[in-house]
Amino acid sequence: DPAPKGFVVTATRFGGDSGLVSASYRLTENGSYTYIERSEGIAEVKYTGTLQKEDLTALRTKIKEVNYDEIKGSTFVGVCPITTGGYAYRYTIKYEGVEYAFDSCKQVTAGNSFFEMLNTYFNQFLSNS
Repeated sequence: DPAPKGFVVTATRFGGDSGLVSASYRLTENGSYTYIERSEGIAEVKYTGTLQKEDLTALRTKIKEVNYDEIKGSTFVGVCPITTGGYAYRYTIKYEGVEYAFDSCKQVTAGNSFFEMLNTYFNQFLSNS
């Protein structure tokens, strides 16, 4: 089974103390990423890097296993974490020529191992910078 070609993942984290966008990244099929950290009153900081080979292999496996239509049809129920100082996430995934958009306060992404993996990249990319 060949690895998927031509995927792009964009993720944005917002909320926290400011309620605003705090970070975002764009990750491509070859593992290269651009990560942007934002803080109120401070100029945004941009980092670039490449996922380690094991992480890229894991991502390529996970991205094939996601039932995008099922998640798209799901409905988030509860209180969006940004209302209590937590974080919410927005994702755009372009995979096999189709673009999908998800919002952790609109669809059920929590508990899904693919989206949980995407969320770990925020801290990983920052610590790699």
